[in-house]
Amino acid sequence: MADLATLRAIVGDEPSDSALKLLLRDGTVEAAANRFFEASAAPAAAASTTGKRPSSAAAATPSKERRLDTSSSGAKPAGSAKPLAERMRPSRLDDLLGQGEALDAVLRQSLCEDRLPSLLLWGPPGCGKTSFAACVAASTQRLFRSLSAAKCGVSELREELSRAANALRLRGVGTILFVDEIHRWSKAQQDALLMDVEKGTVTLVGATTENPSFSVNNAILSRCRLVLFRKVDDDALSAVLDRAIAADAALQGAALSPAARRALVAAADGDARVLLNTLELAAAASRGGAGAGGAGAGGAGDGDGTAWAVHEDAVLAAVQRRATYYDRNGDFHYSPSAEMLRYCTRLVLDASHLYEPKSPKPATPLVILLFRCLR
Repeated sequence: MADLATLRAIVGDEPSDSALKLLLRDGTVEAAANRFFEASAAPAAAASTTGKRPSSAAAATPSKERRLDTSSSGAKPAGSAKPLAERMRPSRLDDLLGQGEALDAVLRQSLCEDRLPSLLLWGPPGCGKTSFAACVAASTQRLFRSLSAAKCGVSELREELSRAANALRLRGVGTILFVDEIHRWSKAQQDALLMDVEKGTVTLVGATTENPSFSVNNAILSRCRLVLFRKVDDDALSAVLDRAIAADAALQGAALSPAARRALVAAADGDARVLLNTLELAAAASRGGAGAGGAGAGGAGDGDGTAWAVHEDAVLAAVQRRATYYDRNGDFHYSPSAEMLRYCTRLVLDASHLYEPKSPKPATPLVILLFRCLR
């Protein structure tokens, strides 16, 4: 039973107990694990004979490895339950647009050679952090596991660390552990990672929208390279639109008017997820003929390749009102206030007005400014 539990920790929850007992019948745990992964690798080996590079998702790993959807084609049925942003998630680093500064030559080289170090990905929502993890999952020959700190606690984390230690000890295979929203774990919960990241049992890839200097342990920061993701620029957002229209089955035959494209890019404000999901809503309204002279003008296709247009009215109806990112005690509060104060102290009053509306409480920077003046 102990051997069965050990083998289960290595291969995951997919195989049945009877299958694992069959693997253990004629050998050790190590030999059983190797037989399991060799059998899982058979489809990848067959694919390699056709001249195609086998994807790491079909490599010798349990089926619960690589849970991120890494399909870059976006060619899903029109009725797919996945939102457009998920269907268009890239699986190659070259397809991850708008982050040329973050994805520098050193990082690309380390990913190409499968020696990625522990990383902390910091950036606003929709900038490509999870998509980067999907690219890592698709390219690495190491095991890839993912956790969401919003859903998992220390018990789940320790289970993954134990699985990684067994895989390294018995098979000599490392593990990349992707932790989304890592800032949601307390400092005590983050401490559970320290020893395994230090020893190299796992390679940590953490993603956060919060300033890691405040939300992540200093000990974790010292063990990871910080990668700063920025908002996706307008040119990259426009390229994302073109790719989605060309690749996704639900958008077959769609054509964006110039005004609709500008409205989508402006509404996204650097968030590719918002861009694609808004496009999906606007396209559904246009295709269904909503708005006789606006959203539906230009005709609605029926999936047979007939050209149909997405107009600005449909985009504006889909957006309605874009929510403003704001945190009362974080960077979104203090950065605009600091910029306003800097311009006010230089008497550049016209520029200072640009920063006041960024806060839902416009009086806040004024209070701070008055306080500074009284000191």
